[in-house]
Order: sequence, then structure tokens, then C-alpha cells
Amino acid sequence: KSVEEKIFNGQLKEILRDKLEDLNEQQLMVLQLYYVEELNVYEIAEVLSVSTGRVSQIKTAAISRLKTLIESQVNA
Repeated sequence: KSVEEKIFNGQLKEILRDKLEDLNEQQLMVLQLYYVEELNVYEIAEVLSVSTGRVSQIKTAAISRLKTLIESQVNA
């Protein structure tokens, strides 16, 4: 990787960390369980006492929100 790529990746991680704070508690929990704890949708549904469909909705909404927040930051 070039120095520019490393700097950009570092900045992107920083922006991502910052924007995660703009998600609601349930969205954060789903992303944490899915990407960090590596639970599947069925396991997350059990943990949160919601349907698997609801877990998917929350995950999709959280990712969409993050994408919007990051794009607005990067393009500002």
C-alpha cells in the first residue's frame, strides 16, 4: 500500500468510529454482534429477542445510515 492509501484508510477508520456514535443503541448492538462477535442473524435474533427479519432490517438501516454519514463527511 502507498502512504496515501494508509493515510486514507486511517482517516476512514477514524471517520467510521466517529460516525458509529450517531447510530442508535440497537443498531450499534446488531453491528457489534454481527461484525465483531461474528454471530449470525439467527443468533442475534435470539440475543435481542426479535425476529431474524428485524435483525436484517436493523443491520441494513445501520449500514445505510453509516454510508450516508461517511459520504457526507468525506465529500464535505
